[in-house]
Amino acid sequence: MLKSLAITLALLVAPSSTTPAPSDGDIVVEGRKLEAQKFVQALTDADRTRQLARWDRAICPRIVGVDEGQAALIKQNIARVAESLGLRAYAKGCRTSMLIMFDNDAQAMAAALAKSRTVFLGGQGRDRLTDFVETKNPVRWISLSDPCGFEGCAVKRSRLKKSERPAIYMMLVLVDGQEIGAFGLNEISDYLSMVALGNPVLGEAWPNTSILSMFSREREDQPFLLTDNDRAYLTGLYTSRTDATGPLQRRSIIEKMTNSDDAAGEQSD
Repeated sequence: MLKSLAITLALLVAPSSTTPAPSDGDIVVEGRKLEAQKFVQALTDADRTRQLARWDRAICPRIVGVDEGQAALIKQNIARVAESLGLRAYAKGCRTSMLIMFDNDAQAMAAALAKSRTVFLGGQGRDRLTDFVETKNPVRWISLSDPCGFEGCAVKRSRLKKSERPAIYMMLVLVDGQEIGAFGLNEISDYLSMVALGNPVLGEAWPNTSILSMFSREREDQPFLLTDNDRAYLTGLYTSRTDATGPLQRRSIIEKMTNSDDAAGEQSD
């Protein structure tokens, strides 16, 4: 009896011979997925139910505080990235929707903008305005979104869909000119492209696999440019469903980033 019981227990705890062991490929994919999850979590709002707002159709950037040639280069770079995401970037003759300001005392400028109510958030988040004023980041930003920006609000028919479809309609980016002297204009342009188009939450602990970590990392031989993760994140953001819940949007971005890693690996083999 005891012998038969021991045999039975051994069969229960022993691994099934029909269950394949995980391959190295499975481990790599899981590692990439975990990295993508951490990346998305760092760039998006801590409120996991909140939808991710993005630009709809077009942007109209304006750059102030630098000379015309520098402003043109920054606008061209943002336009190039925007067009890769299916957006149109107006060069002129449009109402500014994306204002990027360079100032040698960004801290004082941010406080003045908030005090004068130039930055108006309405009911969309006083805490975000506080973060905008108090952050020590060389680049700070704040955006406004319309909850029904994508062709109005849809009728809610499923718990997996949201009636709101938020779209950004205004963004202010403030760059501290005293803090960016060590970086080239192409690096700053790529950084601003990620900020202005990705609309990440204003934080400080950016992943090292994003250009957003540029100001907190040591200088390397290669220039800081948009990373593969940055580009995959932006692609995932702009291809996610506008009526999806926040968690579903994030899942879509993570899948895009993971699949993008797989494709890049296949091309390099």
